Amino acid sequence: GGTAKATATATSTAANGTASATAGAMAGGGGDANGAAGSRAAGAAARGRSALATGNGAGASASATGGSGGLGSGVGHSGGKGGTASGTTARAVGGTGVSSATVTQTGGSGGGGNGGASGGSGAASTLTNAVSGITNGGHLTLSQTAIGGSGGESSGGLAGAAGAATSSLTFDDTANATQSISVSGATYAAGGYGGPGDVGSAASAGGSSTASTTITGSRSVNASATAGPRYPYLYNGVGGSASNNANGGAG
Repeated sequence: GGTAKATATATSTAANGTASATAGAMAGGGGDANGAAGSRAAGAAARGRSALATGNGAGASASATGGSGGLGSGVGHSGGKGGTASGTTARAVGGTGVSSATVTQTGGSGGGGNGGASGGSGAASTLTNAVSGITNGGHLTLSQTAIGGSGGESSGGLAGAAGAATSSLTFDDTANATQSISVSGATYAAGGYGGPGDVGSAASAGGSSTASTTITGSRSVNASATAGPRYPYLYNGVGGSASNNANGGAG
């Protein structure tokens, strides 16, 4: 599948106007292997999604998902790797109202493997200071979520490894020309699900998750960080399932 890129910009010039910008990109999946045996193509990458909103109350949101790997067939072959997602950003430029910037980035899932083929690995997802903003005595909310791609299932081979997720945000509102009355920052990281195993294949372990948030402001400040699969329910990677005399993966 082809790569994906999206950019959105919204501006309101009214004194009390609001602006909302949303950018989303989903890359295409890799092709399946045909015939008795073969390895599937990797999923395509999704890169450089960005959203910018400017207005008294500004809302910017950007999301990106890497393409899924294709299906592999036969011993010695494998499903395609999940496509990467990277460079996803959102920025809100607001006034005295409530403004927010939100990013969600998901690595592509690995393709499955049949007839002894191994599953493809899920892509990792990393966000570092992906959201930012400024207000003039308003309220600013920043949130970013990184989700790792799931490992591909295997029937008779090795289940695909799950992608790790890392979400890190350091934001200093005091460095802006004008400050916010309140600043809230949140990071979420969810490692991919481990690849399922079938027909004697052991499932793979869930992907690792790391989240950190540091917020500095002159008034009210709130910071939170949550690491776990498909936030905010658990705090460990989810191991793959197993059937037909196979072992499940570790969390």
